[in-house]
Amino acid sequence: MDAPVEKESSGRLEYSDEDVADNQGPTVEASESIDAKKTLRQMDYRVIPIVTVLYLLSFLDRGNIGNAKVQGMEEDLELTGNRYNLAYTVFFFPYALLELPANLLLKKLSPSIWLPSIMVAWGLVTTLTGIVQNYHGLIAVRVMLGVAESGQYPGCAYYLSTWYAPQDLGFRQGMFFSAAALAGSFSGLLAYALAQMDGVGGLAGWR
Repeated sequence: MDAPVEKESSGRLEYSDEDVADNQGPTVEASESIDAKKTLRQMDYRVIPIVTVLYLLSFLDRGNIGNAKVQGMEEDLELTGNRYNLAYTVFFFPYALLELPANLLLKKLSPSIWLPSIMVAWGLVTTLTGIVQNYHGLIAVRVMLGVAESGQYPGCAYYLSTWYAPQDLGFRQGMFFSAAALAGSFSGLLAYALAQMDGVGGLAGWR
């Protein structure tokens, strides 16, 4: 800090600009940093839970065929030989091929329209799984599910990038992606609860 300089003409002490700045308290930059952290927390509370639950539900929908197999789907639909493996795998062909076109539609329609729309679409397709009567119907439903879910993960990833700066995005992407592990941790419990409804409404438990 520069020492105060006394002028002989007035007898007053005059201070340099550095002296004044040192006694002003928090700077504008510090206040802006506090506001930015507060805004970031608000975004975390409002954005992350929504996209995480969205991914959680999609992961449950695509993986519930495994639980359905255990509960009798394989016998009811006569999934002999490699039929079950093919029904499981066929989901990923449209899922992988349509990711890029789905993101182009996302940019054109906006996330507020696109993401809820595909969520409704894959929910309807998943419901149709409960009424299939044969192997070919199951294949058709799995292909439609792959089409409906193809824009979900890249769409949510793009959506997060519109909210967060690059230095903040990685951690939030990790939180979002952790929904896959969360889905696997309790999907079995959910399947067990649904299996107890076997025969309700004249339907098998896997339906």
